[in-house]
Amino acid sequence: SYAVDAGAPQRERVQKAVAAATEDGGAAPIAGTAVKRGIYEAEPYAPDVLESCPRFAALYRDDTLLDALRRRLLETLRRTEIRLQVNDGVGGQFGFHCDSSPTLDAREVTALFYLNEAWEPADGGELRLLPPDGESVTLEPRAGRLVFFSAHAMLHGTAPARAPRYCFTLWLYADARDAPDGKKKTPARATDTSLRV
Repeated sequence: SYAVDAGAPQRERVQKAVAAATEDGGAAPIAGTAVKRGIYEAEPYAPDVLESCPRFAALYRDDTLLDALRRRLLETLRRTEIRLQVNDGVGGQFGFHCDSSPTLDAREVTALFYLNEAWEPADGGELRLLPPDGESVTLEPRAGRLVFFSAHAMLHGTAPARAPRYCFTLWLYADARDAPDGKKKTPARATDTSLRV
């Protein structure tokens, strides 16, 4: 993730700052997990996670969503990366950021799937979207909600969580050249793949 100052007076300046980001935003990988200010993430291709969570690993290998999106949305999508995210509910949040940059990697789409069946407004943790040319949007992290947006063009963040919050984060790539698990697939042809909420 690439953090930017959400208080910047002009959205264009914020977008340029995101595009200029070149280093990771602070995740510290620990045997297949990462910790970000009260937010814990597990990656299914890490050996420890593969062994202890076989269903998560099976979900990672399932290309059903990728195939459906490729047919209906972007034919250039080639692979996915998935993480299970747990927010401990004691104020953990993400500041406004974009998940990627076109010069950094081939992530085109971010998908968030929420797992919070008992979520209430007092729990916090809402997703905040700042489209490049539109009004801001706030979405509740309710169970079953699936949100798609551009990985490199959509500024997004979360409100502080005051109760545990769970979701899957899925990134869809147009090219497998930088796959964390070493999977290689045919590179995509160049195309305009910008998305809107």
